[in-house]
Amino acid sequence: MVGEALLIAAAVFGPLAHGCVEPWSVAALEIILLSMLLRVDSLCGSPPQPAAVFLIAPASVIVVLGFLQWLNPAPVDGPSSRLPFTASSYGTGKALVLWAAFVALFLRAPGALSRPGAKARLAWTLVLVGAFVTAVGLIQAKAGNKFVYGLREARYGRAIFGPYFHAGHAASLLAMILPVGLGLLASRQAGKWRHVSRGMLPSDFLASQATLSLLVACSAVGVLWTRNRGAVLGLVMSAFAAGFWACGFLRSKRLAAALKLGLAAAPAALVASILLDPGIIGFAPGASHNSITWRLGMYRGALSLLSDFPLWGVGLGAVAGAFPPYKDPVVQGVVDHVHSDWLELPLESGVLGLSAWVIGLSLLARWFWLRSRDRKPEELFLDAGAVAGALAFTAQAAVEFSFHTPANAVVFLSLLCWLAGGPASEDDGGSERARHRHERPGITPGRWALTAAALALMARAAVPVVGDCYALRAKGLPALAQIPLLRRSYRWNPDPQTAYSVGHFYMSSAHGHPRGRAAGLREGLAFVRKALAADPLNPYLTRLQGRLLAALGRRQDAEPMLAVPR
Repeated sequence: MVGEALLIAAAVFGPLAHGCVEPWSVAALEIILLSMLLRVDSLCGSPPQPAAVFLIAPASVIVVLGFLQWLNPAPVDGPSSRLPFTASSYGTGKALVLWAAFVALFLRAPGALSRPGAKARLAWTLVLVGAFVTAVGLIQAKAGNKFVYGLREARYGRAIFGPYFHAGHAASLLAMILPVGLGLLASRQAGKWRHVSRGMLPSDFLASQATLSLLVACSAVGVLWTRNRGAVLGLVMSAFAAGFWACGFLRSKRLAAALKLGLAAAPAALVASILLDPGIIGFAPGASHNSITWRLGMYRGALSLLSDFPLWGVGLGAVAGAFPPYKDPVVQGVVDHVHSDWLELPLESGVLGLSAWVIGLSLLARWFWLRSRDRKPEELFLDAGAVAGALAFTAQAAVEFSFHTPANAVVFLSLLCWLAGGPASEDDGGSERARHRHERPGITPGRWALTAAALALMARAAVPVVGDCYALRAKGLPALAQIPLLRRSYRWNPDPQTAYSVGHFYMSSAHGHPRGRAAGLREGLAFVRKALAADPLNPYLTRLQGRLLAALGRRQDAEPMLAVPR
């Protein structure tokens, strides 16, 4: 029960906490997931799932590789290294804790989801979360509100939706939830007589199905309202793949062939309609060209970067710090992500990390396929929803950076754990519960070590929150008063954005520095150079260093830095 409760807590907290894209929220999400390891000796009363190894193994490869990268920071334009390295020690350290939390999820969630009714409870949870996100998002849109929860305004004029600062991230979540809700609806319909036999009145069952249909429809409305291209195409591709899978259960080969032909024609019709009317999926006039052109430019730069560092990659979470020398001139602005999770994975972990995940997911798909034919319709419909939800996210991740929203990543990985779990039956499970009860084994040194590692990682996850508190205290104060607080924040959480803020405030308030303008500029320059030592190619810090040098009268030294693209 503990593992299932923590899993549901993560599925609820993550999306409602802005998608966990801020230090305090991602730390809380990591602590929830790492808490799953604290009672790993009992496995939450659930037997170990054999398919979980298909997820644990590739995630462990990523963690070990990330740790080796973190030990060896080096810029991509410096001397080449035959060993794993990272272009951003801060980014890799941050990603390493998150991936360790994912390993904890894989260790516990498949077993927790093998409990009777656990998958249905998770599906209900996700459907309710999707309905809440959509309801809040529609209220915001109708009122023209740009504040999340009425408290915080989204930066850079982004379109918010529900708790998310970016409507596209909300669409990614809803695109996963919609198929899961449809699977739950079909599963309950297939098992209606079992519900009635338990004492539920037919009218009550009909009312519950109508309520569930309304909640599922909320997610569909949310996806359509955001008009996110990646989410729509992800749903289309997942429906296409799930339809092909379902055709394998038909007895009539002619009917199966006809349905497959229709399914093959559907994506072609969608592509044709988009080419004829790009506005149908949200492309504004002229925006389609820019969006596609910039993506292709980022992909060219990413492939060039991958060709130089194919084996180990450039470090977990370090793409932004390694990309500037490889940026295509057609791309405007600074590239923080290459808008393709499946391309960014080999960039961060090389062919080694990509191969580990391709093999692991292929084995999981094969294992699930072989077991799916023996399942009852009620279980099969429920699992089909999870498959379609995972496929929708996978398809969208090919052209977006959805995995970099931690809450969405946790929901996606939870669906993979769902597929690796046991039967999804909702019966009373008396015999199942008895079979799941295991004597708690003795506490071994290995279990003590695992618990100690979990506690250490939880403490490490909480460290950036201290820096975030200093940054919050600094907001609204005069520039000179913000500098000492932001320097303390950087000490606890060495985020390049915080370093940029410190350098910017040194420059903007140099005239009020106690020792004079030149002294203030020199202090700011020294701080920015120290930050650049940890992230040598950061374009924001590089340009800021050039501006500080220019303000000190060193124009010749500043010109190459000011030429770095914004």
